[in-house]
Amino acid sequence: MEIQRPSRSAHGRLAYIALAAGFIAMLSNFYYMQFLSYSVGVVRGITSIITTYNITPSNTLLTSLEGTSALAIAVHITYVMLPFTLIMFSIGAMLLITRQNLKTLSVGMLFSSLIFGMLLALMDADFYIGPIITLAPFIGVALGIYVGIKGITIASRLQEAHSLRSISIDPETPYSNMLLLSKDFFARLKGDISILDMHFDSKAMENMLALFNDSASNVKNVRILSGPERLGAHFDRGYTDFEEEMKNKLQSATISPRAAGH
Repeated sequence: MEIQRPSRSAHGRLAYIALAAGFIAMLSNFYYMQFLSYSVGVVRGITSIITTYNITPSNTLLTSLEGTSALAIAVHITYVMLPFTLIMFSIGAMLLITRQNLKTLSVGMLFSSLIFGMLLALMDADFYIGPIITLAPFIGVALGIYVGIKGITIASRLQEAHSLRSISIDPETPYSNMLLLSKDFFARLKGDISILDMHFDSKAMENMLALFNDSASNVKNVRILSGPERLGAHFDRGYTDFEEEMKNKLQSATISPRAAGH
């Protein structure tokens, strides 16, 4: 089964949509912060003048001031919304730069868009600013949700195709076939690995180096159990090279070849 990765143009479109979603959300949030902060400043200014000069406000003014008492809370909500808009924009930039970790970035975009959308709905329900300004951030939320769902779908299909892919082998090259099968197997190994091989020698050590080139980042410890007669003159050198290679690739590598039955 051939794995069909998304084309660069399709991935690029997804990245630009994510950037647009983050930019719209971020710009709208900055507008909310500026507008509500200005309103809080006006209310506090009027209240300060009334208190300082002992002015008796009219009933209409008192009603207006009481209705704006929650503006300070709204300003705090905009500061809570700000990190999620920055995350949305950053994810768009990362999608534009790299094609790796698509599923993780898509989940982050979906989560940030949903949280921003819920806070935005709360703001819109309590503080009406205008039809155009109110519509713009919801467009950003919709685009962010689209990018998240689309990216997760693409990444899931790639993962499924990768797990179902076939390996082409040639009957006339048995050693190469085993190497292909071994690479596919070793790529799935994680954590601690114990290998029992009575015929493990310096050639096997070279093969081990080749097999771990792509999967060493997932492996913490490797233990090899072999027969003492296989530890020839070239084994120590192969073991040293392998140990050095593993130390460069792993945070912790413990390789302990031991005699069978000991």
